[in-house]
Amino acid sequence: MKKNILMTGFVTALFSALLFNGCITDAFNTLIQNVPISSKVNITSNQSSASAAGTINLDNSSIYQSYKDKIKSITFAAGTFTADSVYPSTLQGDIVVSLSNASGQVIFSKTFTSVKPYEFIGDANKFNLQLTDAEKAVLNTQLNAGSKIFTGTVEVKNLSGYTTSYTIIGHYDVALTLEVNT
Repeated sequence: MKKNILMTGFVTALFSALLFNGCITDAFNTLIQNVPISSKVNITSNQSSASAAGTINLDNSSIYQSYKDKIKSITFAAGTFTADSVYPSTLQGDIVVSLSNASGQVIFSKTFTSVKPYEFIGDANKFNLQLTDAEKAVLNTQLNAGSKIFTGTVEVKNLSGYTTSYTIIGHYDVALTLEVNT
């Protein structure tokens, strides 16, 4: 009996110390929220190289708007380019997907060589933007410094498989993770 009373007193004292110290309650003050942001890209040309850009603006996200005054940190989670439509289907070449900040500094650039975009329609896994730790660090630093506007550029190079002109329509997707105070 004496042992049970001693154990109950110890557990109560430990729980009280943690509760008043904030260790337990801090966990309830933070929420992790994912924020998807998309931008359309449309390339139509008759040249073997062309590019198009889309603006990625955090202010266009209703999720970001809901939490912007409570954000503790923002981190990059994932990025992709997805082809929605390609004409002609025989088009082949290199695709370069890059992201720049508002002042034009390139944060990352990924090249996919000798691809047939028609084969990748609707498949975000084909143009998955795997960032290095250094690229993630630069992007996360800019996000946490208040940068809200970025430019996603898709460039096609060394194209073949068309006669007069071609069109590639797709969308650039970026997913961010917000850590917010509740």
